[in-house]
Amino acid sequence: MDTMSEVEGEITNVLWRNPHIRFSVLDADGVSWDIESNSVSILSRMDIPSDTISVGDTIRVAGYGAINGSNAMWVNNVLLDNGQEVVLRPGVDRVWTGEKVGSEDTWLADGS
Repeated sequence: MDTMSEVEGEITNVLWRNPHIRFSVLDADGVSWDIESNSVSILSRMDIPSDTISVGDTIRVAGYGAINGSNAMWVNNVLLDNGQEVVLRPGVDRVWTGEKVGSEDTWLADGS
């Protein structure tokens, strides 16, 4: 899908491992969303620690829904409950204002 959408809810599960991090978000309507994003390797190089999101946290995510219409999204941006925004992909702009978590200055293995 080409249109970015947002989901807000409570994190119910987190798998912080390669090839891509995955987590589940339960929205206010009781719908569970399967969220996927970048690899642990790239997030580590962007200084985004694994404890950035945890089960029980309330977050908002912005990303692209599954082509098949299922409750799944590829997410590039996460807004934490404290107002910090986590950009999970290098070169992606922030969706919300506020402090940014991590850095996109170094994300390739060769340090570029």
